[in-house]
Amino acid sequence: MAKVRTLGIEEEFQIVDAETLELAFRAPELLRQLSTESYSAELQRSTVETNTEVVSTLDHMGLKLHGLRIRPAEMPMIGASLGTPRHDTSGRGWIHGR
Repeated sequence: MAKVRTLGIEEEFQIVDAETLELAFRAPELLRQLSTESYSAELQRSTVETNTEVVSTLDHMGLKLHGLRIRPAEMPMIGASLGTPRHDTSGRGWIHGR
Protein backbone atom coordinates (compact mmCIF):
# COMPACT_ATOMS: atom_id res chain seq x y z
CA MET A 1 0.00 0.00 0.00
CA ALA A 2 1.37 3.40 -1.02
CA LYS A 3 2.01 5.89 1.75
CA VAL A 4 -0.11 9.05 1.37
CA ARG A 5 1.93 12.22 1.78
CA THR A 6 0.37 15.09 3.63
CA LEU A 7 1.34 18.65 4.42
CA GLY A 8 0.32 21.62 6.48
CA ILE A 9 1.58 25.19 6.35
CA GLU A 10 2.12 27.96 8.88
CA GLU A 11 2.52 31.54 7.70
CA GLU A 12 3.40 34.54 9.79
CA PHE A 13 1.94 37.92 8.85
CA GLN A 14 3.20 41.27 10.07
CA ILE A 15 0.43 43.76 10.81
CA VAL A 16 1.17 47.11 9.25
CA ASP A 17 -0.60 50.42 9.85
CA ALA A 18 -2.36 51.36 6.60
CA GLU A 19 -1.45 55.03 6.89
CA THR A 20 2.12 55.00 8.19
CA LEU A 21 3.18 51.54 6.93
CA GLU A 22 4.84 51.03 10.33
CA LEU A 23 4.38 47.81 12.28
CA ALA A 24 1.15 47.92 14.25
CA PHE A 25 1.13 46.11 17.58
CA ARG A 26 -2.51 45.09 17.19
CA ALA A 27 -2.33 41.30 16.89
CA PRO A 28 -4.49 40.71 20.01
CA GLU A 29 -7.20 42.99 18.57
CA LEU A 30 -7.07 41.24 15.19
CA LEU A 31 -7.04 37.76 16.73
CA ARG A 32 -10.26 38.47 18.66
CA GLN A 33 -11.97 38.70 15.25
CA LEU A 34 -10.49 35.49 13.81
CA SER A 35 -10.96 31.76 14.36
CA THR A 36 -8.67 30.27 17.00
CA GLU A 37 -8.57 27.06 14.94
CA SER A 38 -6.72 28.74 12.07
CA TYR A 39 -5.00 31.81 13.56
CA SER A 40 -2.71 32.20 16.56
CA ALA A 41 -0.52 34.73 18.33
CA GLU A 42 3.23 34.97 18.08
CA LEU A 43 5.71 36.49 20.50
CA GLN A 44 5.64 39.84 18.68
CA ARG A 45 2.38 41.74 19.12
CA SER A 46 2.62 42.79 15.46
CA THR A 47 2.50 39.20 14.16
CA VAL A 48 -0.36 36.79 13.47
CA GLU A 49 0.25 33.19 12.45
CA THR A 50 -2.01 31.14 10.19
CA ASN A 51 -2.16 27.37 10.44
CA THR A 52 -3.70 25.19 7.76
CA GLU A 53 -5.24 21.83 8.41
CA VAL A 54 -3.32 18.82 7.09
CA VAL A 55 -4.13 18.13 3.42
CA SER A 56 -2.90 15.68 0.80
CA THR A 57 -2.89 17.77 -2.42
CA LEU A 58 -1.34 21.08 -3.45
CA ASP A 59 -4.63 22.21 -4.96
CA HIS A 60 -6.39 21.73 -1.62
CA MET A 61 -3.52 23.55 0.11
CA GLY A 62 -3.86 26.47 -2.32
CA LEU A 63 -7.53 26.82 -1.49
CA LYS A 64 -6.82 26.69 2.25
CA LEU A 65 -4.07 29.32 2.02
CA HIS A 66 -6.25 31.63 -0.06
CA GLY A 67 -9.05 31.38 2.50
CA LEU A 68 -6.71 32.10 5.40
CA ARG A 69 -5.13 35.08 3.65
CA ILE A 70 -8.35 36.74 2.50
CA ARG A 71 -9.96 37.03 5.97
CA PRO A 72 -7.28 39.26 7.59
CA ALA A 73 -7.01 41.27 4.35
CA GLU A 74 -10.65 42.34 4.83
CA MET A 75 -9.83 43.92 8.20
CA PRO A 76 -8.93 47.62 8.60
CA MET A 77 -5.25 46.69 8.97
CA ILE A 78 -2.86 45.49 6.31
CA GLY A 79 -1.38 41.99 6.65
CA ALA A 80 1.99 41.80 4.93
CA SER A 81 3.53 38.49 3.96
CA LEU A 82 6.81 38.65 2.12
CA GLY A 83 8.57 35.89 0.25
CA THR A 84 5.91 33.23 0.66
CA PRO A 85 4.92 30.93 -2.18
CA ARG A 86 1.55 31.25 -3.85
CA HIS A 87 -0.38 28.77 -5.91
CA ASP A 88 -0.88 29.31 -9.63
CA THR A 89 -4.37 27.97 -10.39
CA SER A 90 -3.60 27.57 -14.10
CA GLY A 91 -2.09 24.20 -13.24
CA ARG A 92 1.60 25.10 -13.20
CA GLY A 93 1.89 24.56 -9.44
CA TRP A 94 3.57 26.71 -6.80
CA ILE A 95 5.36 29.90 -7.79
CA HIS A 96 7.33 32.53 -5.87
CA GLY A 97 7.12 36.29 -6.05
CA ARG A 98 4.24 38.68 -6.47
